[in-house]
Amino acid sequence: MKSRMLRLGFLVSLLLTFASPVHASIITSKSDPALFGATIIDFEGLPLGSQTGFTLPGVSIFNGLSILNSDQSVYGMSGQTLTNIMLPSGQIRQTFDFIFSSPVSAFALQVGAIDQGVTYEAFDALNNSLGIVPFSSFPAASVTFGFRGIQADGIDRVHFAVTNNDGLVMDDLYFVPEMTPIPEPSTMLLMGSGLFLMVLYVWRRECVQQV
Repeated sequence: MKSRMLRLGFLVSLLLTFASPVHASIITSKSDPALFGATIIDFEGLPLGSQTGFTLPGVSIFNGLSILNSDQSVYGMSGQTLTNIMLPSGQIRQTFDFIFSSPVSAFALQVGAIDQGVTYEAFDALNNSLGIVPFSSFPAASVTFGFRGIQADGIDRVHFAVTNNDGLVMDDLYFVPEMTPIPEPSTMLLMGSGLFLMVLYVWRRECVQQV
């Protein structure tokens, strides 16, 4: 019975050792420390008009979007921008995804909208939600824009969902490739506990065999 309990404790310890907590926070500024060393994509030089998808350095964008080169200063943007309005039909893409070629620790971009809400949600490689960035519904016919994003461990993709067929304009995409994490003190403690239980298990097994 004791041997089974020791074996169970050892397995639980290993699971806790390799389970890393998710720390998510909202980004609201380009100067946020989470964006230090970020890759920045401003959508300049991309072909104008609608595409089924865009494959860019470090990230791919799917479900059909368009590149504009019109005055978007009302949203605090200039030059070429990304939009969910398909041209020339005017069809609105209500959902689309940013998929990273390798996990990132932070993602953010400038977003502008007219009078509706939009949310974007980050997921890891196992499709677990890491956090949601909401833009609240705006007063009718008002213009709202801002820089929004999320910091979390192991972001694999970001899913956008638009309400009521609202058109979005996006610019200045920031993302930070994830570095090999340095173990936190709590993680080190769990690893030490796992090693202790492993030694205890081996010692107990040898004692039983000698009897």
